[in-house]
Amino acid sequence: MKFKKFISYYKPYKNIFAGTLSASLLVTIITLSIPLIIKYMTDNLLSNFSNENISLIYLLGGLMLVFIFIQFLAHIFVDYYGHVMGNRMEKDMSEELFHHIHQQPHAFFDNNSSGNLLSRLTHDLYNLSELYHHGPEDFLMYILRFAGAIIILSFISMKLTFVLLLFVPIFLGITWYFQRKLYHVYKNDKEMTGEINGFLESSLNGSRVTKAFTNEKSELEQYKRYNKLLIDIKKSVHKNEALYSELTGSLVQALPIVIIVIGSVLILQNDITITDLLTFILYITYITTPIQVFVKLTVQYREGISGFNRFYEILQIDPAIKNQPNPQQLNNVRGNIAFKNVTFRYGETNIISHLNLTINAGEYVAFVGPSGIGKSTIASLIPRFYEIQNGQIQIDDIDVREIELTALREQVGIVQQDVYMYSGTVIDNIKYGNWDADKKSIIEAAKLANAHDFIMKLPDGYETVIGEKGAKLSGGQKQRLSIARVFLKNPKIVIFDEATSSLDNMSERIVQHSLERLSKNRTTIVIAHRLSTIKNADRIYVFSDNGIEEIGTHEQLMKSHGYYWRMYLETSRAD
Repeated sequence: MKFKKFISYYKPYKNIFAGTLSASLLVTIITLSIPLIIKYMTDNLLSNFSNENISLIYLLGGLMLVFIFIQFLAHIFVDYYGHVMGNRMEKDMSEELFHHIHQQPHAFFDNNSSGNLLSRLTHDLYNLSELYHHGPEDFLMYILRFAGAIIILSFISMKLTFVLLLFVPIFLGITWYFQRKLYHVYKNDKEMTGEINGFLESSLNGSRVTKAFTNEKSELEQYKRYNKLLIDIKKSVHKNEALYSELTGSLVQALPIVIIVIGSVLILQNDITITDLLTFILYITYITTPIQVFVKLTVQYREGISGFNRFYEILQIDPAIKNQPNPQQLNNVRGNIAFKNVTFRYGETNIISHLNLTINAGEYVAFVGPSGIGKSTIASLIPRFYEIQNGQIQIDDIDVREIELTALREQVGIVQQDVYMYSGTVIDNIKYGNWDADKKSIIEAAKLANAHDFIMKLPDGYETVIGEKGAKLSGGQKQRLSIARVFLKNPKIVIFDEATSSLDNMSERIVQHSLERLSKNRTTIVIAHRLSTIKNADRIYVFSDNGIEEIGTHEQLMKSHGYYWRMYLETSRAD
């Protein structure tokens, strides 16, 4: 199965692949032919002076130059089109892996660092594309060159050919030993590279926090520890590569010396001629070069296969959340939501047990409770970012597992505390809510989100580049752009996940006004830290370690002097 997957990437480029292999075969034929022409000239044309022989020498010399020119063109063809094929295969694999990763649920990203995934998408696939390109053509070219040279030389002298062949099992034994060693060290190298990429991404993204807490020294020390581990692995890589390369290189250097010594003895014994020894020496390159290329190919093979195994490993992870056969579409969505005896576990830990609650279409409800109690998780279950273990979650009486995923998520808009902004322009970031929207719709969404005025004050208005993660914007401005996205998406269900908890009072009031606009005529779930922001909720669900502790309006819950009342007094004092 894995081998079929490996070779399947050649299929779209089979014509280019066939062309490069044919060109490699032509190069091999020409390479093997030239020493035979030289042998013919030295054996038959140099011993007798004649005008006819001189003409034939010129003719054969010209023929060899033509062969070299053809070989030159064939090498260019192989090098150019081979790399084009390799690059396209790398593109195909990276797009497939990228798409597959994006099909994974939130739990997948909880368990896999972005640096590790980035390493698989870039470094691993580059090594793999090099193997796809160079592997088959180099193997064909040099194995035929090796085999052809051995056959030709066996007709010249079986004794010298036998000496050549004695080197082969020694070389194969060395190769077999180091291949096993290199496989493991390459795997360790890639895994550590992925970990370092993850650390670097995290550290660079958190550079402001690092500076705020003056932890630059700590970050540097941690980076040094990672680098030390990587250097130790690299030492093992380079040691084994050096031993492998030098052992085979020494054998390659020793071979012509042995051939010249034994060949000289055979000449003195009249077993071969000087021309035969000269031809043997010319062909030694066609024996040693394949050996050296084989060394390179085995290293390339190990790196490429190691990358393919990591690539294939991710592809084998079947998305835990996917469409059922013949999923339902959502038409004329009202926005009723029902949790029926829902249980959700993360790993072995129960987060939600036997949850029952109903939210009617157009209602404005709030979830409150201590941090880590599972409020955000409950909201994340509605668009199926995680999959429940038991029970049902329904939208308009349809189990969300029976709804086509895209259709489901198109009807759920989320405004989070931590707003992610892309490094493009303002208009690109708003348009993320609906890529098909025209500029008029985008501006209208920005106005509804109270963002238009501040956007127009930016240097280039809607075309202003906001920097990585919106670095040029304030927290309140980024939050309003995220609300504009949801306005543009126009879902029937909106979730505000502590959307104002990190803002100052003035920004909170502006954003709160935008949220109130957004919630009109939509089913709205607010996960609140500041309880003062949910006084107007139709219903408040109060969560504790026991599940739903209380349900009611703000006035009802305050009158009961229970769990919510105590929370409200504590947060009021904190504010």
